[in-house]
Amino acid sequence: MTFTHKTLGQASIGSATTIGYTVPAATQSIVKAIWIANTGSVDATVELWNAGSNIAVADSNKLMDGFTIPGNDFTQVFTDIGMETVGDTIQAKGSINLALTLNLYGAEIV
Repeated sequence: MTFTHKTLGQASIGSATTIGYTVPAATQSIVKAIWIANTGSVDATVELWNAGSNIAVADSNKLMDGFTIPGNDFTQVFTDIGMETVGDTIQAKGSINLALTLNLYGAEIV
């Protein structure tokens, strides 16, 4: 079993749901840090989900709901989210299209 610390995903967050990370085949993952930056000058809100493989985003798998990030600022969340099934995802949606960026850091276990 190999445990590799890495950047799990990076994405510009759209006003429609955007996938930031998907667990690859034969892998388990641990999300340790989530950074969301607002690169615009206007406040923006973000929604964030940990959706299981083939499961739609819903209130039952939401991690953040309408969290406001001020213009030209960021938020960071240190966590320990275990993702055990191939196809599990971290997804995000912003109130302003492409104003937010998502960076996920953690480890993959193969």
